[in-house]
Amino acid sequence: MKRSNENENDFISENNEKKRKIIDENELIKKFLCSNFYIDKTLLIKDFIEDKSSIIRVITPSGYGKTVNLNMFRYFFEMNYKDENNNENKKFFENLNIAKETKDGESYIDLYQGKFPVVYINFDDIYLKKSFDETIENFKRFVQKLYSYYGNIKNENLSDYEKEMIKNFKNCKANIYDLKVSIDILCKYLYNTFDKKIILLIDNYDSLILDSLNTPFFNDLYSFNQELLSNIFQKKRYIFKSFITGKIDVQFFKPFDSFNYLLANNKYNKYFSVTDLELQKLLFEFKLENKSEKF
Repeated sequence: MKRSNENENDFISENNEKKRKIIDENELIKKFLCSNFYIDKTLLIKDFIEDKSSIIRVITPSGYGKTVNLNMFRYFFEMNYKDENNNENKKFFENLNIAKETKDGESYIDLYQGKFPVVYINFDDIYLKKSFDETIENFKRFVQKLYSYYGNIKNENLSDYEKEMIKNFKNCKANIYDLKVSIDILCKYLYNTFDKKIILLIDNYDSLILDSLNTPFFNDLYSFNQELLSNIFQKKRYIFKSFITGKIDVQFFKPFDSFNYLLANNKYNKYFSVTDLELQKLLFEFKLENKSEKF
């Protein structure tokens, strides 16, 4: 499981006295939503950019670092919407592995860090309720919060109908038909405003489907999710790249230009697991005995 570019700087923990002091590692750990330590998986950024498919899906069980990696993506790619020249997140990556990578003579940080509008969606944040209608009300509030994240960005390139829809999303007044295009409209909104294609990150896309398996409204919720995602990826003209994570392989992605990676035996495996060398570093860092050779 070792990779050739593993090195002694792959591991950052809150207890590491030898860590580099250029940034506050506690801040990095909180930023990426880690618990106590961060293992440097930033070369995933390079593999994601170089992957020929524009839509990447990685299927893993819970606890394999999906959310940490997508948050890492978010803070790498996301631009400063108020001041494009003020890159607040660059400091978190300047001493990680991705900083050593170059393309056509330029570093990946200079080429890609802080350069894109990013839409990040975690379906774990949308809670299943007792009925389909109540669950859709929860989704409506989720969309309201998502739109509010971008503040009062003004755009005159939208139609009056789209402006009215955005107003309804922000005021939590959208109907179910508008909710099905809410993410697509947001991508268009950001693309037209900044004249940049979107990085779309979708975490745990199948959470609502799995949570509703034993409910009488499973079919309704499945169809809603299918239409929501289909409306995004049918056009896809606003999206530069999309990375999607989940626990199961749902069939409604098949019509789109996507590639699905199951956890076992694929090129992304090392980013969603702990390699042998990383495990050794963890044991050393926390002064634990390596008992693996006894099994």
